[in-house]
Amino acid sequence: KAKKAEAAVIETIRRKNRTIPVKVWESAKELLYLHRAWRTLGDWSAFLYQNLFYVAGHPIAAVKTLPEMYKSGFSKKQDFLAEERLEARPLYPLYIRDKIAGLEGGVLGTQEEMFLGNLVDKIPVFAASARAYRRPLVTARANLYDILATTLSEPPTKAQGTVIANFANVVTGVGNLGPLELVAKAAADVFFAPRLLVSAFQLATGQPIWTGILSKEGLNLKETGKIRKQIALEYARVLGSASAFYIALAMAKAGFDLDDDELKIGTSLTESELGKVR
Repeated sequence: KAKKAEAAVIETIRRKNRTIPVKVWESAKELLYLHRAWRTLGDWSAFLYQNLFYVAGHPIAAVKTLPEMYKSGFSKKQDFLAEERLEARPLYPLYIRDKIAGLEGGVLGTQEEMFLGNLVDKIPVFAASARAYRRPLVTARANLYDILATTLSEPPTKAQGTVIANFANVVTGVGNLGPLELVAKAAADVFFAPRLLVSAFQLATGQPIWTGILSKEGLNLKETGKIRKQIALEYARVLGSASAFYIALAMAKAGFDLDDDELKIGTSLTESELGKVR
């Protein structure tokens, strides 16, 4: 809390000392952010969109976050209480150390890519939507961090924690740009959600498993190997859940003799409908 207060004071001083060109640019960015927030206003789909990997792998735990999401959306006080519960977790200092997205020190601060800027937090209807969008994501990241951390006999080292946090971020829609992070920040000022797009590619290519493996820390597989194995198991868990889901749909379609107009499952590898159900 002291660090938050200090950061707020520094930001206040910075804003007071801005030059006119900086004020103009930052005002323009705020309008872009507000337009983006308008496009996603009332969209609380983060639970099943950015959060789908967590929902598929841990459906019961994921469903338990729904009441918190709705309460956060409708009440600023309830969101504050949810944040306090998160901060009371034993591993919270490690979330901050390892830069879990959506928390202080993360790549987006305490905001999500869909709801950036100062104006969003000052307009009640936008702020409510932003709180509801953020809450299930930040809770999922913390839960995933805890799940992997508890597989270790000791609290995660910095190298282990970095791999865990990267996994938690990527599978919930915050891609890792590494040395291009400054470019990503600039891109986020103009484009809709560049990190979300990158995260989809990284998730599909297994980046959370092999990330940093060529770095000095990553080469110490004795230190990070167990975590990487657990991440691979999380992938297997999600694939198993997805397989069971599609098998159940296929059996229901056959059992009830439904045609494609009643239930269609995209199965063509050459079409964008692959995996979609309608």
